[in-house]
Amino acid sequence: MPVLFQCLFVDALPSEPEYVAALREAGYTSSAAASACTVRRFAECLEIARRHFYGHRSVEEAQRHLGELMVDALVRSSTGRLAAATLGLLGPGRLLARLPPTYALPNESLRIIPTQRGPRAWSLAFQGEPAVPTHFAAGAVAEVIRRCRASPAVEIEPGAAPGDFDLLVTW
Repeated sequence: MPVLFQCLFVDALPSEPEYVAALREAGYTSSAAASACTVRRFAECLEIARRHFYGHRSVEEAQRHLGELMVDALVRSSTGRLAAATLGLLGPGRLLARLPPTYALPNESLRIIPTQRGPRAWSLAFQGEPAVPTHFAAGAVAEVIRRCRASPAVEIEPGAAPGDFDLLVTW
């Protein structure tokens, strides 16, 4: 999780003093310990970035854009360059098929469950607390699929429990 914080909040966005101060007040600095980089704090920092840089856009549009920016910064990072090089070779179907049946973050109750729905259709069920902003997740997933050299469509559907949601991904 710390690399995602670094990629979005430090690498992808300008380090304007008011923005950095707001992140610090929310409990995040670029030298924050991994234990400080929780999904809940990520959502708080995401809202700070949205208001600071994209307050003129709708919440949904801004969150999707921030998701795209995070993936872009991640694939440009030293950690992500190697993985990014394989995305075009794998393609979206094989990439999604390689995800674990349930992906859970350490010390968090958030789970992401991928399910194949057809030859070019998957769903990603986001379950548990704390919830990831839906449009941010949609933007990030769409950008990953674009990096696989495909044109994605990502729709959001509500999940079974409050805060849960499914991303329906086609290409």
